[in-house]
Amino acid sequence: MGDKHLQNFFGKNTSMFVQSTSKLDPFLFLQFITKKKNGVWEKPSSGEGLRLRCNLDEIIMIKEVLKGKFKSWSTKLTFKGKDVGIALKWDDNSKGRIL
Repeated sequence: MGDKHLQNFFGKNTSMFVQSTSKLDPFLFLQFITKKKNGVWEKPSSGEGLRLRCNLDEIIMIKEVLKGKFKSWSTKLTFKGKDVGIALKWDDNSKGRIL
């Protein structure tokens, strides 16, 4: 098992990357890219997309929502000097779907 990890999750129009830089760091990075109207994915290497650093408290809350302990959770993080809101919420109309 390595010291760093990277896991990708691709959807139709959005992709999420979960990255840990070291197993000793108390945080991980969440990166999101979307497919442009021309069908080409945003390129993180060109500064496109959104990259957020989540601390242990935020990671735990995300896990608790995914486990179903909480119906929703939200917070604000700073990305490139701007406040970015993150919200997780179970979809009431679709069993097993998270928004």
